[in-house]
Amino acid sequence: GQSCIAAKRMLVHESLFDAFLAELKSAMNDFKVPDPMRRSSRLAPMVSEQEAILLERQVENVLKQGGQLIGALDRHKACFSPCIVKHERWPTGAVEEELFGPVFSVSAFSSREDLIHQVNSSSFGLGASLVGEDLFAMRSIAERLDEGGVFLNSPVFSDPKIPFGGVKH
Repeated sequence: GQSCIAAKRMLVHESLFDAFLAELKSAMNDFKVPDPMRRSSRLAPMVSEQEAILLERQVENVLKQGGQLIGALDRHKACFSPCIVKHERWPTGAVEEELFGPVFSVSAFSSREDLIHQVNSSSFGLGASLVGEDLFAMRSIAERLDEGGVFLNSPVFSDPKIPFGGVKH
């Protein structure tokens, strides 16, 4: 249910946005509030019921500030079903809080400059992943991101053999 390096915030080029959102929603439908006692559960509960309640409140605050919920806001004790919060642009008020659980914050970008601006406008600078075909372009973007680490065509990961940490707050 929680991982500090899980994908939480996704910025997708506007030309791919609707298709990406449809695929994410389809994949998310395979994950419902789990019964942690069943081996077939594909999602673990959050660390505590208090953390799940906090996440639920954070999502409700984001929705009050204009985020659009895709899926259901479904919590049972410490179990929290994945959901998507769609934003027109990043950041928006409460979205500046880290949503530490199975909530995907998704927004679009229109250009490289727009992407860099949206990423760097966050008060966080932990880790980022860039996905694409043009490695040269991705490296030039990565060099301009205020992040502790940028991964190309790979999710953010930690390994005790390499430095790991963020910048900013």
